[in-house]
Amino acid sequence: MGKLLGLRMVVMALLLAGAGAQSQEGANNVSDKVDASGRIRIGYYPKAFAGKQLTDLKKIESSLSQWLLSQNSKLTAENFELRNVRESLTAKHFYFQQKQDGLVVESAEVIVSVDNSTQEMYRIFDNSTESKPAVAKAGSQLTSEKAVDIAWKHIWVSGRLLADVKSEKLFIEQDGTLRLTYRVEIDTVEPAGSWEVILDAYTGEIVRTQDLRKDAKHDDSKPVFGRTPGKKLLDYREAVKALDAKKSISLLSNGNRRDATALVFDPDPRTTLTDNTLLDSSPKSAFEPAYKSVVLKDVTEVAGVLKLSGPWVTLVDFEAPVNTPYTVQNGEFKGKRGDQSFNDAMTYYHLDKNQRYMQSLGFFGSRGIQYLSITVDSNGANGADNSYYRPSANHLAFGWGCVDDNEDADVILHEYNHAINHSINSNFSGGDTGAMGEGFGDYWAQSYSISTENGMTFNPFHVFNWDAHSDPNNEEGCWPGRRLDKTQAQYVHSQNYYAHSRHDSFVSDELWSTPIFQALYEAVKTKQATREEMDRIILEAQFGLGYGLKMRDMANSIVSNAKRLYPQGKHAEIYARKFAAQNIIERQSSLVPLAKAN
Repeated sequence: MGKLLGLRMVVMALLLAGAGAQSQEGANNVSDKVDASGRIRIGYYPKAFAGKQLTDLKKIESSLSQWLLSQNSKLTAENFELRNVRESLTAKHFYFQQKQDGLVVESAEVIVSVDNSTQEMYRIFDNSTESKPAVAKAGSQLTSEKAVDIAWKHIWVSGRLLADVKSEKLFIEQDGTLRLTYRVEIDTVEPAGSWEVILDAYTGEIVRTQDLRKDAKHDDSKPVFGRTPGKKLLDYREAVKALDAKKSISLLSNGNRRDATALVFDPDPRTTLTDNTLLDSSPKSAFEPAYKSVVLKDVTEVAGVLKLSGPWVTLVDFEAPVNTPYTVQNGEFKGKRGDQSFNDAMTYYHLDKNQRYMQSLGFFGSRGIQYLSITVDSNGANGADNSYYRPSANHLAFGWGCVDDNEDADVILHEYNHAINHSINSNFSGGDTGAMGEGFGDYWAQSYSISTENGMTFNPFHVFNWDAHSDPNNEEGCWPGRRLDKTQAQYVHSQNYYAHSRHDSFVSDELWSTPIFQALYEAVKTKQATREEMDRIILEAQFGLGYGLKMRDMANSIVSNAKRLYPQGKHAEIYARKFAAQNIIERQSSLVPLAKAN
């Protein structure tokens, strides 16, 4: 009751706030998403709600009931519970979680988005299901403790925990019915992974096992877990005690905030020097002109020692290889490439700067994205040539294989974008979200790169210029990176595009990153829009959406939000043209005039 009352108070405060967003009268309409049964799954400006102001929670809940009736749904508002309210630049978004017998139905929700200016519903996202529970099985249900024990042994946890183990009883949709299960989340260093285990609530049968980490480079890699010779199963209670002890120590690290200085690459040495011949093995002297002296804002000082822990980034050694984050006493991180001090400073500087950039776009306070200090291991990933984001722990880890990943701002910001996606949409999975998540990351990295000196002209369509550099004989063995100019790639709506999946002439990630980056590049180069405006659209478009998104769904949201934010600008037209050129949206799906595709 207390939580519901708190949500109601938040709702009233947000509705009264009114952010003064642009009115949508005359704005472009994009196609609704309709499923095979004829039900609208994503509806823009539903006619049944035109002119109706949703000024309080009762009216919003009533609109949910009306929506379900209009779709001939067998569900009623009684099947839903308000679980969250999010505020973005132009709207408030009300997340109604579908429940069955008081339990969550996985990924099933209805999201009502209310325009800040008109107080009218501008979009509804409906991923509800009418599937009924399967016939209850004989015997008693497992306890939560037993479910954790089964998952623990299934993964065969042999290394310490990075986050609290979570266990939740819920329904999942399977073969047209709702199956009662437990979802157990275990974030551990060995076997390395952010593990999600779904198991039957009666029998303990394993239904699904996933490693939820989001990585930058690898593809087709199957999660590795289970009983391994020589690996001793860690005692669950001892692992929890060790985690609690580590958390207690971290609470003692409060100190004063002050600025420090450091040397960094910005964004990377090849771009700064416009030198495609620079190699990992090049002499130290070749890199000297690429260093830039910067300020590390709001680091923590304890007893005269400065450590890289601030309001938006906290460096911690949480996975192999063991390497305690660098500290200084004089306020200067003087390290250069090859020194841990340099990698630590690069990581802190670029993440902190990027968070402050998002805030400058308007995403702060109640609209904040990743509005906290994210935990980062700048020398993690078991030293592999890869980096990743752990969603359940909200951790980032960077590897040092080939070129150290955090010598390239592109890698740092790509990984941070996974955290951004998850912060906006915790159900960002299914459909084409694997490819879109990677594509968003590549876009976000290159958006920053083109804002730096030489970025618009030096390899602007190649992401990871330094980390993914080539050498004449491929002796350094670095990966090739990805492109942002795969304009000939064509989208097939009936397919699902997973992360890093390979197609004839492109990688799935590039199919998404290409049109959104090409839109950004054209807008900035022709001065029809600024980088800040285009990035603001990309972030705003992700609010109010849930599970199972296809590229067409997200493209429609981007075009719609471009028009909502900049009704007099060319932003929506540019996006629509780029998406249409690759068949991601159909030309007739938007009222934005489409010029001939490039």
